[in-house]
Amino acid sequence: FIKFAHMNETLFEDIFEVKEIDKDGKKFDKVSRLECFGETFEIELIIDINVDIYPMEVNEKFTLALTKSLIPGKPDEGVFDQSNRKSLLDKYEYVMYGKVYKHEEERGPVPKVYVSIGKIRFFFWLILN
Repeated sequence: FIKFAHMNETLFEDIFEVKEIDKDGKKFDKVSRLECFGETFEIELIIDINVDIYPMEVNEKFTLALTKSLIPGKPDEGVFDQSNRKSLLDKYEYVMYGKVYKHEEERGPVPKVYVSIGKIRFFFWLILN
């Protein structure tokens, strides 16, 4: 698997630029499919975002991070912690909770990672130069 470890709890983090929005047409009123490209790791990302809550534009940049837990040093318990203690939520404007449900590292030269966030899914893959 691709190794990305910047912080103790962060598995992956990169800045992405939105290249296209709803390339194949808009399928849902409040959700758009964004095709993006990562600056540091040159990763292509396809992600569905609720643009009613967090509108995005072509050429706009955002940071995407995958973590084990929102609270450093504490394992994820699967429930929202409403104690207002410091967490990674403080670092971002838009946060989604989900699971990495599949990764294909051995099925070809380009590893793919699939993530499910409720009914929204996204995946990304590494472009090998």
